[in-house]
Amino acid sequence: MPCSEQTRIPVRSALAETFPYSRAVRIGSIITVSGTGAYSPDGQIVGPHDPYQQAVRIYQIIDDALRHFGVTRDDVAHVGIHLTHIAHWEAVGRAHKEYFFSEPPSVTLTQVSGLLYPEMLVLIDAMAVIA
Repeated sequence: MPCSEQTRIPVRSALAETFPYSRAVRIGSIITVSGTGAYSPDGQIVGPHDPYQQAVRIYQIIDDALRHFGVTRDDVAHVGIHLTHIAHWEAVGRAHKEYFFSEPPSVTLTQVSGLLYPEMLVLIDAMAVIA
C-alpha cells in the first residue's frame, strides 16, 4: 500500500506500449517529470538536430505536466539535462535561462552516449516540490 496518495499522468504512445511509463508522478508534495524529449503532439521530433528548439519544446511539455498538478516552474527544485553532445550546453542553456528567468533550480548537466532516436539531442527531467 502506498505511503501517500499518488497521482500519475499516463503516456499513450507507441513507445509506452512497449516501455510503460508515466509522464509525471505526484507522491505527497513531490512531483517528478520523466525524462522528456522534444515531441510534437503527433509524435514527431521537434527541431531535429537543433538543441535550442528541442529544449524549448521540452520545457513546454514539462510546463503542461506541472499545470496538471496545479504547480508552475517556480516549484521546480531540480532539473536533469542530458545532452548527446556537451557542446550543445550553450544552446540548451539559453532555453533554460528563458524558462527559469527568475529563480533557477539546481541542475545536473550530463553528456550521454545516445538517446532513443539519432535526431534527439536533449532529454530533460524535472522534480518539483510543493511547499
